Amino acid sequence: MPATPAGTRRRAARRLPRRARRPGRRHRHRRTGPHPFYAESGGQDSDAGMLTGPNLRAEIIDVQRPAKNLIAHTVRILDGSLAVGDTVHVAVDSEWRTGARQAHSGTHVAHSALRHVLGPNALQSGSYNRPGYLRLDFA
Repeated sequence: MPATPAGTRRRAARRLPRRARRPGRRHRHRRTGPHPFYAESGGQDSDAGMLTGPNLRAEIIDVQRPAKNLIAHTVRILDGSLAVGDTVHVAVDSEWRTGARQAHSGTHVAHSALRHVLGPNALQSGSYNRPGYLRLDFA
């Protein structure tokens, strides 16, 4: 499927629970295939963004990979509804992505500095980062 402006793609909507079609309700929208969203992984929080269509405006608030080749998006419908077969436009929040990238890079810098000061036995044992926040666990 051809990409539209940077970080966006048009996709056909997949299965959606009927109760989730009302504005303000949270639900999981599952689909597979190429998409611009980074799922939570390796200590980095997932991307955020928008899902829009002819009769839809929804905020993507979480992206998970519960199984290989399956991406689950948690969305909050702000306006309208979504039906099977609707074509939607997905867009990553570029400010969120930039902040997440900076926090991820900061984790590597902090780990390198830690090893420089404490020696090669200072090992990273975990991390969590999102825009404006990073945590580095070490042993």
